[in-house]
Amino acid sequence: MTHKNRRLILGLALAMAGFHGIAGTVAAETESTKQFFIGGGCTNQSLFGTYLFEYIARPAGSQPIDATVGFRYFNGRGAGQMMFATAAGEIQTEHFSYTLNPDCTGAIDYAAGTTSEQIFVHPRGEHFTWIDTRPGFAATGQDWRSSRQAPGHCSNATLKGTYNLSGRGNAGSPQEPIFYSEAGMDAFDGNGQVWARYRVSNGEEGLVAGTYRVDADCTGQVTFAPNETYRIFVGPTGADLVSVGLGNDFETLGSGNKISSRMLVGPNPDDGWFNGHPGDLRVDSDR
Repeated sequence: MTHKNRRLILGLALAMAGFHGIAGTVAAETESTKQFFIGGGCTNQSLFGTYLFEYIARPAGSQPIDATVGFRYFNGRGAGQMMFATAAGEIQTEHFSYTLNPDCTGAIDYAAGTTSEQIFVHPRGEHFTWIDTRPGFAATGQDWRSSRQAPGHCSNATLKGTYNLSGRGNAGSPQEPIFYSEAGMDAFDGNGQVWARYRVSNGEEGLVAGTYRVDADCTGQVTFAPNETYRIFVGPTGADLVSVGLGNDFETLGSGNKISSRMLVGPNPDDGWFNGHPGDLRVDSDR
């Protein structure tokens, strides 16, 4: 047998091994899915814990777009509570009931009787998508589970460390929208001070300092200037947050996930990790 033939046979053997490996993975996933449905599929217990959300909706008629953020708590038994806010700033609370079918579709119905949402849930309840079923109201989004805990017992110390954040919104009028996006990192010191490094889609970038407050119910506020204030909703463990701009002439919202317990931005970032110069970037073992 020539070296060429041996290489060909070896290559075929490796290819077959790779094929069987992929096939085995697919078979395992198929078996897992089959066992999931044999076991009864989704139930109301699949949705349990605190889920964060943020979305932009177009209400019926000629009303302006509606940027909304907040969280919902599902008790695993078909009932829950939602807390949310829009750019108007006021935190609102609504109670709801929900039903989840074995095929992981279902519905959320609010006690006020004015809103119903159809939901499509991850088999393990980690996240779900939804659509508002009211005629003429264009709203859809995704909720993700922040924690199995209920909101409560939060404080400024809940937000401590650095968070990757992204945001989007409309800086124009409803009639002449100017859509924009931004990304960056916010560092919270656990005691009411915050620093943000950001870049906007129009090229603007910078490093700004501000203050923040987290109340016991895990809602709060971030202020970078007298006219730049955000309502925030924080996951019970401080793993993530969502925000909406308040009192501005535009709608803006954002979300963020904790990437480190260290202060990675600011005038004196921990270990000099990042002060805005790419040459100062290094691997952070605490991420």
